[in-house]
Amino acid sequence: MAFGAAFSDSPGLRARETRAKFATHAKGWLDEEFKNPSPSLMLSLALLAEYHSGIGERNTGHMYMGMAVRAVRARKVPHGMTYPTHIVQSNLSEALFQALEINKPIELPFPQVPISYPLAIEPDGRPPLTDSLTDLLNHGDYSKYSARCFIQMCKLAVIATRMIDHPLQLETWFNTLPESVMIRQRASLTFPPVLALHVMYWWLILQSHLSLVEQVSASVAEPVRDLSIKMCARATEKLVQLFNAFDKQFGLRYFPRNLIKVCPPRPLHPLPTNKNLIRQ
Repeated sequence: MAFGAAFSDSPGLRARETRAKFATHAKGWLDEEFKNPSPSLMLSLALLAEYHSGIGERNTGHMYMGMAVRAVRARKVPHGMTYPTHIVQSNLSEALFQALEINKPIELPFPQVPISYPLAIEPDGRPPLTDSLTDLLNHGDYSKYSARCFIQMCKLAVIATRMIDHPLQLETWFNTLPESVMIRQRASLTFPPVLALHVMYWWLILQSHLSLVEQVSASVAEPVRDLSIKMCARATEKLVQLFNAFDKQFGLRYFPRNLIKVCPPRPLHPLPTNKNLIRQ
């Protein structure tokens, strides 16, 4: 409730004071939960982590996410009970992305590659064309499209963890995307994971070229600097288009918390060409 109340239509339920009461009540049960662990323990810890991170308490959020990871790795549950695989994978991936976001260490060991897919993925196909939000979110293959987005997001995260200043790797990743995770120009609705995937890509493009603009010395040819500035402008334009699409189709209330930092804190203005203005 501390996490989910943020999505309520009731101002009283969304209030920070109300959510804090839910969080305090939940924490009162943690000692008992650790004594008698169940599959819901790590999910509860992850939600507490998201709650604290969402209100700006990143260190506290990181602490609870670390507790969730330790709960996953301990796997101490009553005899005959097992952790659902999708909950384990969800929590571990969430912990990884949160650690990347706040530049904190993670307790997970480095994975051994190659990593096999946890579920069977059918051959790629184009996402459906529909004007109905209900039909889109209840599509029979929604989970498969979402899984494909997750797989591509993991590949993108690997690039981000290695080095963010290699635009060529990002471009290669984008050019090899399957049709199932591309945005169709004629589509009035797009799967939310697809929009989030493309937002992450263009955000990394923006960050990589901002880094290049800052690192370029005065002795480097002007065209190199100009190219990075143009790429920053292009990435900014793409991000604005994606934000507008998400807002129009689903509402920014449901926009992923980990990507909120991409949104500008003030009204959007025409794209600048000066690198200092782009940085601002």
